[in-house]
Parts: sequence; structure tokens; C-alpha cells
Amino acid sequence: MHKIQEQFRKFEDCIWVIAVFILCYGLTFYPILSVQNYFIADAPRYSLLLFLPHGVRIIATWLLGARAILPLLLSSWLCSFVYGHSSATFSLWPALISSIAPYIAFKMFQFAGLPNFATKESINLGWKTLILTGFFAAMLNATGTMILFQREFSFSDSNLFISTYIVGDMLGLIFFMGVTMLIFRWFRPTDLQAPRTF
Repeated sequence: MHKIQEQFRKFEDCIWVIAVFILCYGLTFYPILSVQNYFIADAPRYSLLLFLPHGVRIIATWLLGARAILPLLLSSWLCSFVYGHSSATFSLWPALISSIAPYIAFKMFQFAGLPNFATKESINLGWKTLILTGFFAAMLNATGTMILFQREFSFSDSNLFISTYIVGDMLGLIFFMGVTMLIFRWFRPTDLQAPRTF
């Protein structure tokens, strides 16, 4: 039993990332998408205006660094089963781009000498930096995914694809960060200095 607990603690962060990602994916593609379709009935399938998993990707990568890539990729794969899709509908390369893009964005900030990954010594980071990093990650994600499927889009469609991808990712990130901060303000003791999001 003790060994099981040790193994669980070793992978606890990854388990939290996967669980929260799957939850946010479900909220995005069911209640949120249903509301969006009610107001914008003829919107393309990819035009999700509030994509919560992007928030999970940014916060998880900020906290775990490169360790977040595998659980994020695994989360995308699990979502194809949890929400009733067949394995044939899971696309590895778009999922891989989405999982790696936040890490690349944070590394860009690191090379530029700006605040980037969280550390044990300093886990506090301004929300503006996370939003900016999330924007760059959204751009990388949208551009990389569009390149993979460029044969399916005309020039005007590709511009719409990129813009809606970025808007959906950014609104999802802002909403996720807002909810996360409210949750930890509610449950966190007043003397706690460095909350752990995952």
C-alpha cells in the first residue's frame, strides 16, 4: 500500500492535469458548444469561442514545464474515448502541436529573459505574463494545425480558422484562469503563500 501511495504521489501532478483537461474538454464540447450553437447555428465545427483546455495547457506547462507535454497529449487521446469518439477520429499531429505549443511559448519567454516557468522558490507569476504566453501558444497552435490541414482550406478560410482558434483559446484561458483564482481564493488558507494549481 505504501508503494502504491509513493507511485501515486510521483504521478499526482500528471493525474490532475489529465482529470482537469478531460473535465474542461467536456464542458467545452457540451454545455458551452450547445449555447454557442444556439446563438450561432451555422458556425464551423472548429470555431469554438471558449476553449477551456487551452487554459489547462498553459497552467500545466507553467507549473510542470516539459513534464506537462505527455499528460496533455494523453488527455487529448483519452477525450476521444471518454466522449464517445472512435480511435479513428483522434489525430495525433494536431494533438501533439497543441501539447507542445505552450512549452515552446514559455521557452521563447525564457530565452528573452522574461518570467517563464514556475519554480519551488517562485511560483507567483503575473496574470499578464500568462495571458501573453497563452496568446503566443494559441498562435503556434493555430498556425501549426492550419498547416497540417492547409489542403482543406482556402486562403480566406485559413484566416478565419486561425482567428477563431486564437479567440477560442484566449477566451478559454482567461475564463479558466478566472475560475481557478476564485476557487483557490475560496479554499486557500489566508497564510498560504504559494498555491499549487495542479
